[in-house]
Amino acid sequence: MDHRTDQTGEQHSPTGEATLRALLITMADRLKGEVPGDPMIEAHRLDLARELAGRDTDLRDALLARTVHVAPDATRGEYAGVLLAVADTLDLPARYAAAVQKCRDIAQQVGVKNCDDSAEWRAAEIAANELWTKAREAGHTTATLMATSAIKADG
Repeated sequence: MDHRTDQTGEQHSPTGEATLRALLITMADRLKGEVPGDPMIEAHRLDLARELAGRDTDLRDALLARTVHVAPDATRGEYAGVLLAVADTLDLPARYAAAVQKCRDIAQQVGVKNCDDSAEWRAAEIAANELWTKAREAGHTTATLMATSAIKADG
């Protein structure tokens, strides 16, 4: 990742949705890996964000902006579920493009005429369709989704 350092020594980096999604999933995994039935407190959310972002204040702020404040009676496991739900809404065009590419790769392996007979291709198609729907519901345009999943030229 391309980092820059300001006069105070703080590191900054461009914060993309893919990065935020990965960090939210990491936070959720950590919470589920600890004692998931233990109470989740706001201080733990802040500590996790600081720890995962390191000295990158822009990343920390973006991560905190994407996480919701902790409900008073939430457990760590419940809050992990909330974080995963937020992560599921991020980076949709790129995730859709990857799913479409997976369909193309499978079609190339089994042959286009045999796709409907392939359980693997059918599963990949369903995943791509679900991501399309999520992305459209999130406000991404058809043009954006088509552009991110455009067929790459061989070369």
